[in-house]
Amino acid sequence: MEDDALEVWDETCPHQSWRDIPPPRSIVRAKRDGHLVKIPKPVLVIDSAELRAGYTFERFSKWIAGIERRRLKDGDYTVQGLEQAVTIERKAAADAVNSVMPPQRAQFLERCARMAGYERKAIVIEASYAAMRSSYEGFTESRAHPNAVIGSYLAIQERWGIPVYFIDNRELAEEFVAHVLTKYYVRRWLQDANLGDHFQDGDI
Repeated sequence: MEDDALEVWDETCPHQSWRDIPPPRSIVRAKRDGHLVKIPKPVLVIDSAELRAGYTFERFSKWIAGIERRRLKDGDYTVQGLEQAVTIERKAAADAVNSVMPPQRAQFLERCARMAGYERKAIVIEASYAAMRSSYEGFTESRAHPNAVIGSYLAIQERWGIPVYFIDNRELAEEFVAHVLTKYYVRRWLQDANLGDHFQDGDI
């Protein structure tokens, strides 16, 4: 668990939306025998093809030491030093539709087959499940049926064990990716330091 998880909820405003609740102030912390473990911050690696449309993680500068941009074999985001272990593929709504339809489908499925070999992998779609189950006319000219698109991603999840996350919008998706990468990094760092596979004593 994070120390920031203990932040006090404002009971005077019980219906706060996610926009009113800032993300945690710092990277996930780890304690051993009641003492904080000093963990260096990770450097996140962004595929160079994400230059214009990708995340910058500027809102999470307190979580990370910086970013590096270069061509990645698979996925769009990873952690420096863990490139062979973790990969996340980002999909804007239109790209999510087009990727599982011809002519892009075959190439995308080949990438998914490679991603299956990573210890931690994910496909993050910048749209809610409801949006991806509705008409696509607002963001793409594709005439793909929503059932075919959703069905393809759920089949990918089952066939290759790649979790597929439908995140409501781009801002929340960026935060989600930052969480996944930094928490995975902390767990791996603790493992390599022989400090166990958990954040704090008693964690699940």
